[in-house]
Amino acid sequence: MSMMKKGIFIGFLAFACAATTTAYADSNDVVGVDATFSTKTNSSADATNFDVKVYNNKNVLVAEQAGVTTTGHTDAYINNSVDTVALDLKGKFTKSDLAGGKVVVTIHPDGKQQWVFNNNIDVTYSDGSVVYHRWDKDKTLTQNSPTATDTWSD
Repeated sequence: MSMMKKGIFIGFLAFACAATTTAYADSNDVVGVDATFSTKTNSSADATNFDVKVYNNKNVLVAEQAGVTTTGHTDAYINNSVDTVALDLKGKFTKSDLAGGKVVVTIHPDGKQQWVFNNNIDVTYSDGSVVYHRWDKDKTLTQNSPTATDTWSD
């Protein structure tokens, strides 16, 4: 191989490695999603199962935890409790994939439960940063109104 061809090849190889490293460093992959619920004082959420799903702005499921149960938890999901659920990631997503996302909470009541709560979603990225999405609206879910949806814009 001529010296010129070697120089061009080495130059291309250096450019390709730099481009790959830069693309990876800028990706900020999602490595964890947690949902936290602050149950209010007028709740009777015991014996209630619920699902938490996080979607991106293209309505693609990013993370979920289905069938979370409050049954048998002596201190969980009752008056004035704060409980966190780790969600299962459903693929590889980056920070830009989650801009303009939403969270959907759906209860599956066993009777006439009422769950009054505030919630937040914490998204952890591979660079160590965490983005917090919080809602303090005192949402109420019942057998007649079992779903709450919240969105964010960043």
